[in-house]
Amino acid sequence: MVEYSVDELEIFEMTRFLSLLMNIDEPISIERAERMEDIDLDAFLHVGMDNFMEAFKRLESSNLSEHQKDLFEFIRRVKTCHNRWMTIDEPWEIFDSPEAKAELGREDPKKMLRVNFGPMSIGEELPMIEAVTLNQLREKISDLEKDDPNEMKPWVDYLIGMLELDFITKDEIVVCYADTEMMIKHGIPYDRVLSLSRRN
Repeated sequence: MVEYSVDELEIFEMTRFLSLLMNIDEPISIERAERMEDIDLDAFLHVGMDNFMEAFKRLESSNLSEHQKDLFEFIRRVKTCHNRWMTIDEPWEIFDSPEAKAELGREDPKKMLRVNFGPMSIGEELPMIEAVTLNQLREKISDLEKDDPNEMKPWVDYLIGMLELDFITKDEIVVCYADTEMMIKHGIPYDRVLSLSRRN
């Protein structure tokens, strides 16, 4: 019986993860939600970056399209940012800054960071980061309902639904990653929603 190293098993799992997420060797008709059911986000977040990059190298022989390569770069940025934030208090410090408190108004335990990698896709060094709360989003949806039809309303509704989940407490932050430049370039959403737990 062949025994595989931990590294080989991680690389195999990440190869499968990337194939599903980037729609490689999968029928186009498979719904995004159906593909996501088979994706192990915990493994994605905890695999080492070396093994993650090795998994991508093994997929390059699949004649990846420009869209798939751009999608991988987006996924890599999500992983890099989220892994960093899992080990530091910066996300909570963003909400505690005087600027954020002035912008957000009254205290709200339901918090979200919107991270847009669009600037990085056009040569900037850093993403655009915006702190929002559930109360803010509810106010925004009220404004959007006055402008019917509005393409943003379904997306804001989705974000509100995420923040309304019971497990999102004052010790959790929902992080909505996106790349608006890639959305414009390819005409499809480049987004991923993950959560952060405050470190003990």
